[in-house]
Amino acid sequence: MRETRHENLAVFVGACVEAGGVVILTPYCARGSLQDVLQNDDLPLDDLFVASLIADLIKVSKEGS
Repeated sequence: MRETRHENLAVFVGACVEAGGVVILTPYCARGSLQDVLQNDDLPLDDLFVASLIADLIKVSKEGS
């Protein structure tokens, strides 16, 4: 996974596996995770942004097949 590079994916730096959990390390994202952005009511997402996000997800999905 460390060697996977794509403009629409966060880089995988590494992971820490200890009793009780797994932590995945990625570069810092100022707005948080995708889940944080999607659930933030203070950050309005216009239709163009949502359409672009969906297109990027489909693009990554097709390339990974």
